[in-house]
Amino acid sequence: MSATIHFKPVHGAPVPFWREHGLLPYAPIPYDTDLQVGDHVIYTNDYGLKSRRIVVGFSRSDMVGGYIHLVSAKYPKGEGSCWWFPHKASSLKKIVEVTPDAV
Repeated sequence: MSATIHFKPVHGAPVPFWREHGLLPYAPIPYDTDLQVGDHVIYTNDYGLKSRRIVVGFSRSDMVGGYIHLVSAKYPKGEGSCWWFPHKASSLKKIVEVTPDAV
């Protein structure tokens, strides 16, 4: 049984990124994370390189090793980002206070 998200856009209002791209606006039940859509995070890749990202949605499963979708903090509409490739929660650190010099 899956939860149904009822979303009725207001005429002329922009469609949320997660809705437009078929993502979930919340983490699926089996995954324990306090991240939400819109949170700013520091992503650390396998080589230790860090970059600032924004959470834009969640996958229904972690078939490719991750379930959290991100975009670059510089380009929040997704251009120049691989938003379709999900990331693991363990590679993310939530930024509590968003400042330009976070990374």
